[in-house]
Amino acid sequence: MAHMVMCPYTKVEESFNIQAMHDVILYGSTLINYDHFSFPGVVPRTFLGALVVSAVLCPVSVVCYAYISSASGDVFIYQYMCRAVVGLIVWVPLCHLRDAVSSSYGQRVALLFSLLLSLQFHIPFYATRTLPNTFALAAVIEAYALWIQKQPRAALCVVGAAMVVFRCDLLVLLCPLALQMLVAQEVPFFSTLAMGVGTCFCALVLTVIVDSYFWNRLLWPEGIVLFFNTVSNRSSEW
Repeated sequence: MAHMVMCPYTKVEESFNIQAMHDVILYGSTLINYDHFSFPGVVPRTFLGALVVSAVLCPVSVVCYAYISSASGDVFIYQYMCRAVVGLIVWVPLCHLRDAVSSSYGQRVALLFSLLLSLQFHIPFYATRTLPNTFALAAVIEAYALWIQKQPRAALCVVGAAMVVFRCDLLVLLCPLALQMLVAQEVPFFSTLAMGVGTCFCALVLTVIVDSYFWNRLLWPEGIVLFFNTVSNRSSEW
């Protein structure tokens, strides 16, 4: 949270999610007012992360709206609140991972893990940034916690769902992770494959339905990103 207060502003990669959160909170289902129709960006991104953050903020959004409607109100308070919720989304799986480390390797190792994590820069800084990578990071941390807790199939499903919804690049993590589990005989092949395919299919259906509604056309955002970066080789346009 200290990083959020010291660096409250966003960079271009964060602009879609922070604007989507703003629009969902303030405009609701009035899509005509949404920013992404005027500034769509290079490729479409998913609204699912923004919807989760907005849902968490719903109980206080009415109070905040009354505040910003006053003469002294400032809409920028929403940015602090949204980034704080994103930080919470990352912090919860980090706590799960710490508990998993403590259960498997002891409290001393968990304490050293927590200290090392707190004293380095990267994760504390990016934990509140509204990047697609940040939502994917929360999922991957939760997956590692599940793996340490001897739930490897659940871990693979979490990474697979995050790959489909938030970050297609997670395929590079999912494949070696699944291979390692298979070689170590932590998971059976066919049942794990069926569960993984089913999870990815459900995630795909969810993101297509939700994002097609918000973008007002049929699409799969991460599928478009994957095609744009790999098949079309146009990632330099970012």
